[in-house]
Amino acid sequence: AVQIDLLQRHQVMVHTARSTEEALENLRRRRYEMVVSGMVREENGKSIPNAGLELVRAIRMLDQDTPIAIYSNGQSAGMYGPMAKDAGANVLTGSWFELAEELRDRRLFPVTKPR
Repeated sequence: AVQIDLLQRHQVMVHTARSTEEALENLRRRRYEMVVSGMVREENGKSIPNAGLELVRAIRMLDQDTPIAIYSNGQSAGMYGPMAKDAGANVLTGSWFELAEELRDRRLFPVTKPR
Protein backbone atom coordinates (compact mmCIF):
# COMPACT_ATOMS: atom_id res chain seq x y z
CA ALA A 1 0.00 0.00 0.00
CA VAL A 2 2.91 2.35 0.65
CA GLN A 3 4.16 1.78 -2.90
CA ILE A 4 0.72 2.51 -4.37
CA ASP A 5 0.52 5.72 -2.36
CA LEU A 6 3.96 6.77 -3.58
CA LEU A 7 3.03 6.10 -7.21
CA GLN A 8 -0.21 8.04 -6.87
CA ARG A 9 1.58 10.99 -5.27
CA HIS A 10 3.72 11.09 -8.44
CA GLN A 11 0.58 11.22 -10.62
CA VAL A 12 0.82 7.57 -11.68
CA MET A 13 -2.67 6.20 -12.23
CA VAL A 14 -3.10 2.95 -10.30
CA HIS A 15 -6.06 0.61 -10.62
CA THR A 16 -6.31 -2.25 -8.15
CA ALA A 17 -8.06 -5.59 -8.57
CA ARG A 18 -8.88 -7.97 -5.76
CA SER A 19 -9.02 -11.08 -7.94
CA THR A 20 -7.66 -12.50 -11.16
CA GLU A 21 -11.11 -12.21 -12.73
CA GLU A 22 -11.43 -8.57 -11.72
CA ALA A 23 -7.98 -7.86 -13.20
CA LEU A 24 -8.98 -9.54 -16.46
CA GLU A 25 -12.21 -7.53 -16.59
CA ASN A 26 -10.19 -4.35 -16.19
CA LEU A 27 -7.90 -5.46 -19.02
CA ARG A 28 -10.85 -6.16 -21.28
CA ARG A 29 -12.17 -2.62 -20.70
CA ARG A 30 -8.98 -0.62 -21.14
CA ARG A 31 -5.37 -0.72 -22.14
CA TYR A 32 -2.69 -0.50 -19.45
CA GLU A 33 0.91 0.60 -19.74
CA MET A 34 1.93 -2.15 -17.31
CA VAL A 35 0.38 -4.73 -15.00
CA VAL A 36 1.96 -5.29 -11.59
CA SER A 37 0.82 -8.21 -9.48
CA GLY A 38 1.93 -10.06 -6.40
CA MET A 39 2.39 -13.81 -6.62
CA VAL A 40 0.13 -14.62 -3.66
CA ARG A 41 -3.39 -13.27 -3.50
CA GLU A 42 -6.36 -13.96 -1.28
CA GLU A 43 -9.53 -14.56 -3.24
CA ASN A 44 -12.86 -15.55 -1.70
CA GLY A 45 -11.22 -16.00 1.69
CA LYS A 46 -8.62 -18.44 0.38
CA SER A 47 -4.91 -17.81 -0.11
CA ILE A 48 -3.78 -18.65 -3.64
CA PRO A 49 0.02 -19.07 -3.68
CA ASN A 50 0.31 -19.02 -7.48
CA ALA A 51 -2.27 -16.31 -8.28
CA GLY A 52 0.34 -14.15 -10.01
CA LEU A 53 1.35 -17.03 -12.27
CA GLU A 54 -2.27 -17.71 -13.17
CA LEU A 55 -2.81 -14.01 -13.90
CA VAL A 56 0.21 -13.93 -16.23
CA ARG A 57 -1.08 -16.97 -18.11
CA ALA A 58 -4.58 -15.49 -18.41
CA ILE A 59 -3.30 -12.08 -19.56
CA ARG A 60 -1.07 -13.65 -22.20
CA MET A 61 -4.07 -15.47 -23.64
CA LEU A 62 -5.70 -12.04 -24.18
CA ASP A 63 -2.72 -9.77 -24.72
CA GLN A 64 0.85 -10.51 -25.76
CA ASP A 65 2.14 -6.93 -25.48
CA THR A 66 1.29 -5.39 -22.11
CA PRO A 67 4.32 -5.64 -19.82
CA ILE A 68 3.74 -7.65 -16.64
CA ALA A 69 5.75 -7.40 -13.44
CA ILE A 70 5.41 -9.83 -10.57
CA TYR A 71 6.35 -7.98 -7.39
CA SER A 72 6.72 -10.62 -4.73
CA ASN A 73 9.20 -12.39 -2.56
CA GLY A 74 9.22 -15.42 -0.36
CA GLN A 75 8.50 -19.04 -1.00
CA SER A 76 5.77 -18.56 -3.61
CA ALA A 77 7.95 -16.25 -5.70
CA GLY A 78 10.78 -18.77 -5.59
CA MET A 79 8.50 -21.65 -6.45
CA TYR A 80 6.34 -20.02 -9.14
CA GLY A 81 8.54 -17.15 -10.34
CA PRO A 82 10.42 -19.07 -13.03
CA MET A 83 7.12 -20.41 -14.38
CA ALA A 84 5.71 -16.86 -14.43
CA LYS A 85 8.72 -15.70 -16.47
CA ASP A 86 8.23 -18.63 -18.86
CA ALA A 87 4.53 -17.76 -19.14
CA GLY A 88 5.33 -14.20 -20.20
CA ALA A 89 6.06 -12.04 -17.15
CA ASN A 90 8.62 -9.41 -18.10
CA VAL A 91 9.83 -8.71 -14.57
CA LEU A 92 10.03 -10.79 -11.42
CA THR A 93 11.30 -8.96 -8.36
CA GLY A 94 10.89 -8.70 -4.63
CA SER A 95 12.56 -5.29 -4.58
CA TRP A 96 10.60 -2.04 -4.71
CA PHE A 97 13.75 -0.35 -6.04
CA GLU A 98 14.01 -2.79 -8.97
CA LEU A 99 10.32 -2.35 -9.72
CA ALA A 100 10.64 1.46 -9.57
CA GLU A 101 13.65 1.25 -11.92
CA GLU A 102 11.61 -0.82 -14.37
CA LEU A 103 8.80 1.73 -14.20
CA ARG A 104 11.32 4.54 -14.79
CA ASP A 105 12.87 2.70 -17.75
CA ARG A 106 9.40 2.47 -19.29
CA ARG A 107 8.79 6.16 -18.49
CA LEU A 108 5.90 5.29 -16.19
CA PHE A 109 7.45 6.72 -13.04
CA PRO A 110 9.21 10.08 -12.81
CA VAL A 111 12.95 10.13 -12.71
CA THR A 112 14.21 12.19 -9.81
CA LYS A 113 17.46 14.03 -10.30
CA PRO A 114 20.08 13.91 -7.54
CA ARG A 115 20.59 17.20 -5.72
